[in-house]
Amino acid sequence: MPTEHAPELGELLRRCRVAAGLTQEELAEQAGLSARGLSDLERGVHRAPHQDTLQRLAQALRMNEVDRAKLLAAARHQVPHQRASSFVPAIELPRALTVFVGRDHELKELRRLAGTCRLLTLTGTGGVGKTRLAIEVARDIPGRVVFVDLAILADSTLVAQTIASILGVRDQSQQPILQTLANALQSARLLVLMDNCEHLIAGCAELADTLLRGCPHLRILTTSREPLGIDGEAVWPVPPLSLPSFNGPQALEQIADSEAVRLFTERARSVLPTFAVTEHTAAAVADVCIKLDGIPLAIELAAARVRALGVDQIATRLNNRFGLLATGRRAALPRHQTLRAAIDWSYELLSTAEQRLFQRLAVFAGGWTLEAAETVCAGHGIEAGEVLDVLSRLVDKSLVLAEPGTGGTVRYCFLETIRQYAVERLQQAGDSELHYKLHRDWCEAIGEQALNDYWWGVNLLGWLERLKYEQANFRAALGFSLERGEAEQGLRLAAGIWVLWARRGSWAEGRDWIARLLTLCGAADYPAARADALSAAGQMAFQQGDYISAQMLLAEAVALQRKVGNPRGLAMAVTHAGLPARGRGQYEAARLLHEEGMLLSRAAGNRGYEAVCLSALAHAVYLQGEYELARSFAEQALVLLSAGHRGGRASVDATIPLYVLGRVGLCTGNYGAARQFFEETLALWRTTGDARSAPQALAGLGCVSLMDGDPALARILLEEALSLSEELGSSVGLVYALEGFAALAAAESTSEVALRLAGAAGALRATLDHPISTPEHTVLKRWLEPARRSLGEHATALAWAAGEALSAEQAVACARALPPDRSRR
Repeated sequence: MPTEHAPELGELLRRCRVAAGLTQEELAEQAGLSARGLSDLERGVHRAPHQDTLQRLAQALRMNEVDRAKLLAAARHQVPHQRASSFVPAIELPRALTVFVGRDHELKELRRLAGTCRLLTLTGTGGVGKTRLAIEVARDIPGRVVFVDLAILADSTLVAQTIASILGVRDQSQQPILQTLANALQSARLLVLMDNCEHLIAGCAELADTLLRGCPHLRILTTSREPLGIDGEAVWPVPPLSLPSFNGPQALEQIADSEAVRLFTERARSVLPTFAVTEHTAAAVADVCIKLDGIPLAIELAAARVRALGVDQIATRLNNRFGLLATGRRAALPRHQTLRAAIDWSYELLSTAEQRLFQRLAVFAGGWTLEAAETVCAGHGIEAGEVLDVLSRLVDKSLVLAEPGTGGTVRYCFLETIRQYAVERLQQAGDSELHYKLHRDWCEAIGEQALNDYWWGVNLLGWLERLKYEQANFRAALGFSLERGEAEQGLRLAAGIWVLWARRGSWAEGRDWIARLLTLCGAADYPAARADALSAAGQMAFQQGDYISAQMLLAEAVALQRKVGNPRGLAMAVTHAGLPARGRGQYEAARLLHEEGMLLSRAAGNRGYEAVCLSALAHAVYLQGEYELARSFAEQALVLLSAGHRGGRASVDATIPLYVLGRVGLCTGNYGAARQFFEETLALWRTTGDARSAPQALAGLGCVSLMDGDPALARILLEEALSLSEELGSSVGLVYALEGFAALAAAESTSEVALRLAGAAGALRATLDHPISTPEHTVLKRWLEPARRSLGEHATALAWAAGEALSAEQAVACARALPPDRSRR
């Protein structure tokens, strides 16, 4: 047949298949190929089939000699003829139609590795860009390169035959084709790039091992979703593209410079040339890239949507990312045409046990440990002893990430895109509710242990770190309890993990979860769980400065704890109940409650919690102006803590007595002691994350700096106190920061501003029902005296009233607008 009249290979193959009455899947199975590979041939995506592939197709289609010749001629028409030899001098790498973006670090390191090791495997999840990166690496390696795309094959025994066909190595019937290939390449200086090895892993491993042992000048570069697992292999996990920062706003240049955003921009311009990352679109583009985990395939599919959707719309619709990214590039491989297809390809290569564990791990949000996976995912086809091995294989196959956790342990997690896919698979399996319950039970057990260990002061810092790691899991479990209307389990979990919310300043979140759980039908039927949850909610309400709500919540908690007879719960509830009483100026009531908590703790043999009660008692008597007694109680608390009852003086529970000692020093003019204790308080906050007294301690240290004649440092510390109070939602912290700024303004002769800020702080105290104590009023009055004298009685009253009329936001803005020290000009 003349070459110029040869029909297109794909069209001819399709006509022959249809005439034979076969589907793509049926023909692929009979020919020993993959359905995806056959689809590539028919659509013209794969235009250089191997001779062995064509012969298999011809045999499966039962072609006569004429049709077989037409098929071979069509293939020759599309591929320039190459003379068969022991190996070809060079094979042209696939030509990219788009610009390669980013990966500067990876390219540098991979080029170095490729020059020093003989087998290099790039691994990674589907769509992460392994093939494109490998081709870019191979382009810069001097010498001859052979590119072998194994995606079309379905039988691992065909790997050697495929490479031999590409190289023109003739099959010698007297020996295996692999040995023939090794003999032919014995002296070749060649790089073989084998792409898409994951579904033929055994055949690829055998071929690589044989060739590398028999061909000393040969090097192999492979891409796979798991390593080949042979001696001498260097494995490079290909990470997602770099993302914009998760923390706060960034400059436009910083967002646009991240690899993920650069890729989105480049691909978006290919469909919409006017597209640009601007001040208006930068945040949405960053959101899209972050939601898609920096996976290049997903980003490219999303960028293709900018012709029809705004970036904000794309970001919003990514909650259903598999639906949004369901239509892709027609010329791409089938597994790369949609995001779902890319992950389907990996999932379908898993064993039954691997698929089951993959599905069940979807119940975890934010990661898990091996022990967690064994507890939640074992059973129903997976023994607990098998979980480690199966989980390790999922890591090897790039579906699960392993990273360092707390205490030297390893934590595992999904990329969010993979997790959403696993959720769908779990729902399809039909046992999702069972495993979500097991996950909730696991979280609840952690919460109960955390509450008990908090009571006894066992490894408080370790618990804070662990609870932080599991925060996303707790949120998922609480959400499940709400959806199911299971009040007892949700309340027990919330009561167990309240210390995480309280110590990290997430008071509003903690209160919201508990409030919603308390409204569930039947919540009142579980008094023990309800009492613990009310106690936690009341303590967090106190931290926010909501003293009236705190007293109501804690009064009910105390009553319930007395009814159920829980010594631990009662000691904690009465101690907490003293806090809002103290905040409202009810010092005697607070002292009685703290003393009861101390006695209950002592009766239970818990000297550590006795120290907590002593600290609270010290604060109450300090506010009554009994400085020596406050100092004595605080020092007794520190002695108990230093004895190791709750982790020593570095314990999170040392924060309160240290803060009280700092306030005593400030009120008595002992600024050196005040500075020491405030600095210790802040050091504990920075190392433990215990934010309860941090804004007040910052404000106190700012006032100490002012008294020591350093207004510039005072301004810095007071600004940090303001910012932290805003971040935590601590209204009490704002009060102390504003009063500190009032003192600073008075010292800098900005008298009207000083009194206005003091008036604003007083109004905020009134709103919170948090009156100023006698000692603190005395100190503030002393600080403001120069401003009062400067303005006179009438102007002082006007300035104070103007401050009272300010909102909290306006008062903060006024403090920040305080001009530099004019007295020093």
